[in-house]
Amino acid sequence: MNREPGRNPLPFLYVIGFSATSSIQIVSPLTSLFAIHYLGASIAEVGYIIAAFFIASMLTKLPLAFSRGERKMPYLLFLSGILMSISPLAYAASFSPTVLFVARFIHGVGFSLLAASGLSLVTLMSVRGMRGRAINRYTSFIALGLVVGPAISSASLMFVGVRETLMLSSLVASPIVFCAFLILKKSSLHLAETPSRTERSARKVGTVFRNGSFQMSFLSYFSFAFIYGVFLSYVPVYLKQEYVFPNYLVTAAFFGYFAATALSRFFVNKAQEKMGGQNTLITALLTASILGIVIFVVRTPATFTGSFILMGLSHGIVFPVTAIIVMRAIEPSSLLLANSMFLLAFDLGTTFGPVLTSSIAANYGILTALLVSVMPSFCIALAQITGPFVRKNRK
Repeated sequence: MNREPGRNPLPFLYVIGFSATSSIQIVSPLTSLFAIHYLGASIAEVGYIIAAFFIASMLTKLPLAFSRGERKMPYLLFLSGILMSISPLAYAASFSPTVLFVARFIHGVGFSLLAASGLSLVTLMSVRGMRGRAINRYTSFIALGLVVGPAISSASLMFVGVRETLMLSSLVASPIVFCAFLILKKSSLHLAETPSRTERSARKVGTVFRNGSFQMSFLSYFSFAFIYGVFLSYVPVYLKQEYVFPNYLVTAAFFGYFAATALSRFFVNKAQEKMGGQNTLITALLTASILGIVIFVVRTPATFTGSFILMGLSHGIVFPVTAIIVMRAIEPSSLLLANSMFLLAFDLGTTFGPVLTSSIAANYGILTALLVSVMPSFCIALAQITGPFVRKNRK
C-alpha cells in the first residue's frame, strides 16, 4: 500500500482509535451497575451481559479473518463507526437485562470491525521501517481514550444520571464515522490487490498459529483479557456494594486504572529496549497476578482501589508489546488474517473470564472470582520463563 505525499491518513486513524476507546470506556464501568441497579440483573447475569460484547466481537472476527484483502478495510471501518455510534443509545433505552445483552452484542460487532481494520490499516498505511512507531502511536491514542472515557463518565455522573451518560457515549463515538469517511473518500490510497482464496486457506491459518511468536502473543493477550473481563464485570459492583462508592467514584477508579495504562505507554518502548519484548511481557503478567492476589488477601478500600489502579500499568504494556511481536513475525500480506486471529485472543479472554467466573462470584463471592481470574496470566508467565517460547522468542 502506498500513499501520496501530503495525504497522510494516519492522523485520522489515531482520532478513530481515541474516539472509539473513549466512547467504550464511558459505558464500560457503568454497564454492570446499570444492569443490577436499574434493570434488576443478578450477579451471574452480569457476567453474561459483559461477555455479550466480546462474544459478538469474537464471532465477527472469525469470518473477518478470512475476508478477501485490504480493499474492504476502509468500508469496515466506516460501518464500525455507525454501529458504535448507535449502540450506546440502545444501552440507554434498555428496559431489561435481555435488551441490554442485545445492545452489548451490537456494540461488540462494531468494536470488532474497528479493532481488526484499524490496526491493519495503521500497519499498511505506514512506511515499512516506521510501522512499529505507528503502532505505538496508535495504541497511545487508544490509551488516551482509555483515560478520557472514564473521566467524561465521572464528570457526567456528577450532573446527570446513568442513562444520560450512556447517551453521551454515542456523541463521543460520532467522529469515527466522519474520519472513516475521509479515509474512504479522500486518502488517495493505492490498496493492495485482493488476495486469492488460497491465501486465506486453512493451511495459511495453520502457518500463522504455528509461529512461536504468534502463539506467545496470543496466549499472553488471552490471559490478561481474562483478568480484564472479570474485573470489568465485578469491580464496579464490589466497589458500590461493599465499599458504598457513589457511581462517579466507581468510574473515577477506572479513570485511575486507565491513567496508569496511559502512563505505561511512556516507558514501554524503553522497557523493551532494555529487557526485551518477552521479558517486558512476563513482568507485566506477573505484576497483574501479584496485584490480584493482594486484592484478595488485603481487603481494604485503599488496597483494593490502589492495586486495581496499578494493574492498569500491565494493561498498557501487554497490548502494544504483543501487537509489535505479531507485526514483526507475520508477513505483511497476512496481517489482516493474523491481526484478526490475534485480536480474537482478547475476545476469548473477556468472554470466558466473566462466563466461567459468574457462578464463582455468585456462590463464593466477587473477591474469589477476581483471584481466580489472575491464575491464567500467572501460568502463562511461568510457561514463558521455563517453556519452549524462551528459546525462540527471547529477543
